[in-house]
Amino acid sequence: MAAPARAILIPPRRGVGLAGTVAAMNADDLIDPPIGGAGTKGWPQDQPPLRRHAIAARGWNLLRGDLPLPLAVIRRDALAANLQWMQGFARARGADMAPHGKTT
Repeated sequence: MAAPARAILIPPRRGVGLAGTVAAMNADDLIDPPIGGAGTKGWPQDQPPLRRHAIAARGWNLLRGDLPLPLAVIRRDALAANLQWMQGFARARGADMAPHGKTT
């Protein structure tokens, strides 16, 4: 007898149609889950959810008006410089830092 398909509860997430339902998932769904979709802040409302790896291929450009506002934009070079400064500041004072981020 074949093993039954594995299913897990998908936690509720804004903009994902299957939120809160039981669905079969594979490793890609766990490693690179679909994000975005109608109702997701900063996401083009006429676009379906996409996996993270597929987003850059869309070529969306904030300055061209491809993405709805408000939207946070982070310059990679500024982020790297701030990170380096903060790590040096903490290290000089004998402090350890725990990586974290805002999730809501």
